[in-house]
Amino acid sequence: MADKKDVASDPRALWLLRRVCCVFAVRRDKIDKFLQQFWADEQSCRALNTFLQEVEVPVIFFHHTSSGETCTAAVGDLPNLAQMKKKVLACVRTLPEAEIELEPGKRPRVVLVEFSKNMMDVINSYCHSVYLSVLMNPANQKGWSDLISRDLIDKFHSYLASLHVTAGLMRGQTLLPLPPREAVLDSTPGGGGVVASKQGPGPGSSATATSTSKDRVHVLEGAVVTWTKQVRYVLKQEPEHVFKDGKHPEPCAELQFWRSRASNLNSIHAQLQMEGVKRVLRFLEANKSTYVAPFSRKEVEDAREEANDNVRFLKTLEGHINTLLSETADFDELDRIFDIVFHVLLLIWRYSKYYNTLSRISVLIRQICNSLIAQATRFISGSSVFEMIAAGEARLPKTPPYNKQTTLQITTNQKQNNH
Repeated sequence: MADKKDVASDPRALWLLRRVCCVFAVRRDKIDKFLQQFWADEQSCRALNTFLQEVEVPVIFFHHTSSGETCTAAVGDLPNLAQMKKKVLACVRTLPEAEIELEPGKRPRVVLVEFSKNMMDVINSYCHSVYLSVLMNPANQKGWSDLISRDLIDKFHSYLASLHVTAGLMRGQTLLPLPPREAVLDSTPGGGGVVASKQGPGPGSSATATSTSKDRVHVLEGAVVTWTKQVRYVLKQEPEHVFKDGKHPEPCAELQFWRSRASNLNSIHAQLQMEGVKRVLRFLEANKSTYVAPFSRKEVEDAREEANDNVRFLKTLEGHINTLLSETADFDELDRIFDIVFHVLLLIWRYSKYYNTLSRISVLIRQICNSLIAQATRFISGSSVFEMIAAGEARLPKTPPYNKQTTLQITTNQKQNNH
């Protein structure tokens, strides 16, 4: 209670909480209620008092509650995933052990940093639209040599490219970073300008290296090398990889793999149709660059067609797979469900253009067998079998109204079907 009284009477606490209200967009008529509920939480009051009184505490986090009517505070613990789904605000001391002073003429030595679930997109947007413009402004480069300016801008473009790619990966997408806008101006064979994409720069590119055609070729080749690595990484992913590290995936993993692969390849296909990408590739082809040949768009198109076709056919299995995976499924009905699944699988083998090879269908059959094993262990656990053997029981009890013979019969039937 002492912490609550101390912090409630501290003008620094009220100053800080009013800024929290601004960030969390609390309406004016709701501010008093917001603060009252915050003061009612002793743990939050204690955390705020600790941050204000102990200068060695560098940061305090404010978490917007699910109701949106107030917030909670914590020091020492980073926000978890559940808290990151709502707004999170961090109040950070600008200097180690800096005091928060509100006296006239002095600035409180703290900064407020807002976190959200799409944090990478926010950072990506700020870096491209704000910081890049500031850095490229000649007024901000006074006193810099050409070497320093070129090196700094080159490294910043490399950082922006990595940031752009990372933001895409966090959304499950492969984003192809384009070179800096300055690097592709006048890069067409006829001298016409290229309208660069807003997606951002490519790694290893120098925004000032556009004075000669040779420099532009070098910059654009760096972008194509990056695209080639990204595309090859996507293309080399195979369904068999889910069995690595001793995992035992079930059929839902196969369906999800092809959905993700189709979505990713469709996204790459759309990016390759962008005018900026086409002009970069045309310019390199006109300059006889050796880096264009390895970047085969035909491989992407073939893989994309296969993924979309497999998704279309495997979708017919989805309802039966969900029944097969259900923990409430009636075990003696699984024999009938397996018959349906394998009948649909036979039709897919017969009519699918791509899912009719042993390497493709064997993965799904292994996963179906994993589902059978999982259902059998739910029905009769291995530990209970050994406990009964140790107890000298000759047979398993018939409660629930199935027994070991049912399990063996169903698993044997599926083994015969697979052969």
